[in-house]
Amino acid sequence: VSSTSSSCRSYNVRAFEIARDRNLRHYPCIIHFLDDTERTFHIDRRSKGIDLLNEVYDYLDLSIERKYFGLLIEDLTQDFAYRWLDSTKTLKKQLTTTMSQYHLYFK
Repeated sequence: VSSTSSSCRSYNVRAFEIARDRNLRHYPCIIHFLDDTERTFHIDRRSKGIDLLNEVYDYLDLSIERKYFGLLIEDLTQDFAYRWLDSTKTLKKQLTTTMSQYHLYFK
């Protein structure tokens, strides 16, 4: 009697998604500006909040007025909740890894 082994190929989807996201080197951050325009910045996931802020400030050609502006992170875990981007923390700690792109609002 020969035994036929059926190989059931299944995997943990959540673990696969986490591993996939861990391999991403850059986060696509869509910045929504005050004039309702938007621009996507691709920034290294190990960068700090200040690095993204500086890219946005440079794009807008802001020099002196930088201390008056910041970025709000859209928190999709709660309805209509926003958090300020912390310039001292890494983006990896502030942006949830379950999203494929991140929406931030320049204020």
